[in-house]
Amino acid sequence: AFEDSRSRNWKRTEAALDRKKNNQPPLDGDKERIEYWEAFQAGRNIHLKKLQKAAQRRREGHAPLPGDKKILENIDKAAAVGGQKAKDAKDERYGRTSDTMFLCLYCMKKNEVAYAMLPKGENVTKGLLKDLPKVNHEKGNARCKNCKKNHSSWAVINKGEEMVVKAGEFPERIKTTMIMCEREGCVSKPYGGHTICQSHYRGRR
Repeated sequence: AFEDSRSRNWKRTEAALDRKKNNQPPLDGDKERIEYWEAFQAGRNIHLKKLQKAAQRRREGHAPLPGDKKILENIDKAAAVGGQKAKDAKDERYGRTSDTMFLCLYCMKKNEVAYAMLPKGENVTKGLLKDLPKVNHEKGNARCKNCKKNHSSWAVINKGEEMVVKAGEFPERIKTTMIMCEREGCVSKPYGGHTICQSHYRGRR
């Protein structure tokens, strides 16, 4: 009953706004409905500006203002819920489960711990990640929220290693096996007994 009432009220407000837009004679109650709607929109715009300003201060590294913490928490919650829903919808569509932790190798290259919960696919057949599961997305790619790259260089994290990663550390297995080309930004496997990858060794990069 409440939903029906709200729907009827919105339809009447929408009709009142249409009459105003088309310069038609107003009906009884149109003036109050339009004033209420305009006040609601003005308040909404003020709220959106506060959100944008708080997000901008955080993005640019400025000191937060009073109230920014709560605003940013709500922004992050909304983003997390929206992102999770989108991810769950895709997983349901393709029949997969995003319940495996993967570590971003590009961030690891910079000594930064960044991970994502992604669906696990079949094993990689060559390169640094040979015999490890790859991300079960098209082309094996996923976007890292930390480095902003969309890539396929994700190292799977075993169940017993998850707490180590969440604590901001690299598991010993990862540190000892994920030995990458020494060139900046390159996450390829070193070539032979060299410290650089085959592409760098042959001058292709």
